[in-house]
Amino acid sequence: MAGPSDWLGFLREFHPDEACGDADESITRLSPKYSRSLTIWSALQRLGLLERVGDSPLTLHIVGADMQEGGTVDATFAVFEPLCQLLGRAGCRQATLVLCGPNLAPRLLGSEHTRDVGEVRLAIAYRGGLYHDMWVDGGAPGVLRPDAAFCFNAGVWGYPQWVPTLELLVSELRVPVVVTAYNSTEAEDDADVFAELSKPCAVAWGPQANPFGSHHVCESKAVPGLLKAENSFWQCNTATNDAGSGSPRDST
Repeated sequence: MAGPSDWLGFLREFHPDEACGDADESITRLSPKYSRSLTIWSALQRLGLLERVGDSPLTLHIVGADMQEGGTVDATFAVFEPLCQLLGRAGCRQATLVLCGPNLAPRLLGSEHTRDVGEVRLAIAYRGGLYHDMWVDGGAPGVLRPDAAFCFNAGVWGYPQWVPTLELLVSELRVPVVVTAYNSTEAEDDADVFAELSKPCAVAWGPQANPFGSHHVCESKAVPGLLKAENSFWQCNTATNDAGSGSPRDST
């Protein structure tokens, strides 16, 4: 499937003028904005989901979404514009993104918006609260089971309320769950959470560097000297009969 495999390839395809100049500076500046879009694209490729899409609608859930996915409707569409352009190349013509999280802008909650982005008809829906609560009593009206779920910089190791959400996704909805982290330390801690779930899951890939992690690096406020960058590391877990059995450290 044609598409960039790293940030330099992204620059050459989407911002050729930037690639001719100081590419490192351009990547540092642009990668925070587009890391989510390219991370999703790369994961869909790696999971083989694009081969199954064709003309079928694609449904993705952004779990634990917050203002980084857009504090306005226009900002959200801008964040995911490169994803739509790449999906269009893959033959996808309809996609839905459900953004769910307790830290989304209150004015957006419950709203739904549809626009044509390149060749893709993109629908975006905003839902508040915890993800597993949304599925109580059959789920939120109009929200379909996702093809994959993404948890960006989720820190699942630090919040026990992530456990029922992760178990719902991998054991009941049975979909791949991609979790990103600011650094390798947090990624390993996230992997421990998956390993300790009461409902077992399998590994698509274990904690490793994300080819589309942000290049904007800063120091952790909580741990002086520890560096962090958005979506720097990623891992993917799924239902046991989809990827075989094993712990989150079995596949890197």
